[in-house]
Amino acid sequence: EKIEQQAPVVADGQELTIGEETIQETEEVFKAVVETVKKIIEQEQEVVSAESVEELEQLVEQTMTRVSEVIEAPIEITEESAAELKTIDKIKLVEIPVAPAAAREVTAEEERPQPEIKLEKIAIAVTPRDAQIFINGEQTGKGRFSGLFAHGETLDVEINKDGYLAHKFTVIVEKDSGKLYTIALEKKPLPKEKISIRVSPQDAEIFLDGKSLGKGDYTGEFE
Repeated sequence: EKIEQQAPVVADGQELTIGEETIQETEEVFKAVVETVKKIIEQEQEVVSAESVEELEQLVEQTMTRVSEVIEAPIEITEESAAELKTIDKIKLVEIPVAPAAAREVTAEEERPQPEIKLEKIAIAVTPRDAQIFINGEQTGKGRFSGLFAHGETLDVEINKDGYLAHKFTVIVEKDSGKLYTIALEKKPLPKEKISIRVSPQDAEIFLDGKSLGKGDYTGEFE
């Protein structure tokens, strides 16, 4: 109970990052507590000795301290994590008909022809890796995406990133449409700047990169 009370609480709008190393460390810490409890149970005594209680309390305190050290405090949820959770909320369950067991009687409803569910895996890989991917107006992540979709669905895909031209395409989910779509965004062209040159005397010739631009005055646009 003490360990549970010490555990970090993740509130709404927060996230907690726990890596594989953190899990291994906390497992090692808890093992000592579990072993001590096992020893107490194996003693089969009606009254637990004061020494055993004291040892267990010390281990619990050490465990609480160690857990607070290896597990970082919750932080405000990032934009990427919020987008992933939003995608999870929209996961659809597809009921796949299963043939009835031979050992029991088949009902009239089960005898009816069941619709055949056909799925295709659609995967998208984008360059640059931090470009945002939207499917049917919903953000599905950045850089990479994959999912299973039923035949007949239409996926309107849009990929964008600041400084790049947006890329849009549509996938109609059908036979052989399941594949990896590799997209490389093009950078937006740099805006052109207007350059004006006025010289004196007016009959002086103007050259740029060895090419004559005329005499006296010149105005042009350059990237």
